[in-house]
Parts: sequence; structure tokens; C-alpha cells
Amino acid sequence: MAADEIKDTTVKAVEGVVGAAQEAAATTQEAVVEAVQSTRKAATKAASTSKKAATKAAADTEKAVKQAVSSSKKAAEKAAVKTKKAATKAAATSKKAAGEVVGSVEAAVGKSPVGEALDEFMDHQKKALEEAGKALESLIPEGVRTHGKSAVEEMLSGYRSLFNSIVDEVEATVKKVVPTSDKKAEPDDKA
Repeated sequence: MAADEIKDTTVKAVEGVVGAAQEAAATTQEAVVEAVQSTRKAATKAASTSKKAATKAAADTEKAVKQAVSSSKKAAEKAAVKTKKAATKAAATSKKAAGEVVGSVEAAVGKSPVGEALDEFMDHQKKALEEAGKALESLIPEGVRTHGKSAVEEMLSGYRSLFNSIVDEVEATVKKVVPTSDKKAEPDDKA
């Protein structure tokens, strides 16, 4: 009977080893499944966090660019208004000076004993000075406005070009960092 006992003991031992091996395999399989699920969750969370950060960075950059363009435009408009005011003031000063010259000439002519020839000459000079004042008044503001407007447009074009290239670069960087919806990688379920 010793052989039967050894056989029974051996069979029980082998069955115990097989049972332990099966239990270890099941435990290992559960651990692998949990590890894959944890890895998938962590990867999804990391991708979501990266996408949110990139989206926020892109939005912040776009906002900063818009603010800079707006500030530049406001500054240019303010400069154009100041330039127009200065030109208008210069024209008014020129007109006033011409009027004073005309007044001085009239005063001088009124005291002159030369007569009608000098009066006629002074009338022509007065009209010439008045027309010169009108010419300055009409030319200076329009010229300043034309050139001021061109300067503002050129400046805004330069800023637009600069900001557009920055936005394009940010978009390209965001596209490299954040995968698009059709390029999202699916984690493998291989265990």
C-alpha cells in the first residue's frame, strides 16, 4: 500500500501545484487587466490635460494678439487725430498771420498819400494773402490726413503680418502637441 499512498500523495501534490499555478495565472491575468486599464486611464487623462493646456495657451495667445492689435489701432487713431488737430492749428495760425499782415498793409496804405495806384496794388496784395491763407488751410489738413491715413494703414498691415505669423506658429505647435480626433491612439488590449 505504500505505493498507492505515494501515488495518491503525488497526485494530490500535483493537483495542488496545478491549482496553485491556475490561481497564480488568474491572479496574474487580473493584475495585467488592472494594469492595462490603469495605464489607459492615465494616458487618457494625460492626453486630456495636455489638450486643455494647449487649447488654453492658444486661446491666451490669440487674446494677447487681439489686444495688441486693438491697442496699436487705438494708438494710431489717436496719433492721426492729434496730427489733424496740429495741422488745423497750423493752418489757423497761418491764416491769422496773413490777416495780421493784411491789416498792417491796410493800415500803411490808409496813411499813404500815394493814391489810387497804391490802393489798387494793396487790394491785390490783400487778396493774394487771403488766397494764400485759404490755400494753406485747404492743403495742409488734406495732405496730413492722406499721409497720416497711409502711415496708419501701413503700420496696421505690419502688425497684422507679424501677429498672423505668430498665430500660425502657435497653431502649428498646438497641432503637433494635441492629437486631432481622427489621430487619437487607441491603447492596445494585449495582455
